[in-house]
Amino acid sequence: MQRRSIIAIVAILTACTYPASGRLMQTWSYRQLFAAAELVIIAQPIVRTRDTPERSVILGQPVVGVATEFRTLLVLKGRRRAHFTLHHYRMSDPNIPLIDAPAFAFFDPAEHPRYLLFLVHESDGRFAPVAGQEDPLGLGVQELSSRASD
Repeated sequence: MQRRSIIAIVAILTACTYPASGRLMQTWSYRQLFAAAELVIIAQPIVRTRDTPERSVILGQPVVGVATEFRTLLVLKGRRRAHFTLHHYRMSDPNIPLIDAPAFAFFDPAEHPRYLLFLVHESDGRFAPVAGQEDPLGLGVQELSSRASD
C-alpha cells in the first residue's frame, strides 16, 4: 500500500511540472572582467539611452543598436575621460515576451543610478561591455546600490 502511494505521488508531481528551458551563459569573475577590460569605471548616465540606425540579430532575436552617454565618476583601469559613449542593444519590440531573452541594459539619468562598467574600446570610439552584447547587464554593466556623494 505504501509503495502505491509513493508511485502515485511521484506520478502526480511529474505530471505537474513545467518544462524548463534555458541557455548557456558564460560566468565571469571580477578578476576575469578586470583583466579583459580596457576601461573599468564607475559612471553615471547623463542622457537617456537613444537608438542608433544599427539593426542586428542577437540570440535569434532582432535588436536595435543604442547608445548612452556617461559621465565619469571614478576610473579604476584605463585612461581618464570626462565622459564616454556606451554602445549596447535593446530588443526591437520590447512588448514581445521572450523566454531566455538577452539581459540588455537601459539607462535613465533621472533615476540617478551609478554603474560599475567593465568595457572594451570599439573602433568607432565608443565602448562596449567586455562580457559581450548578449547579456551585459549583471556582467560588464553592474548597477551600484549605494549612492555615495561625489
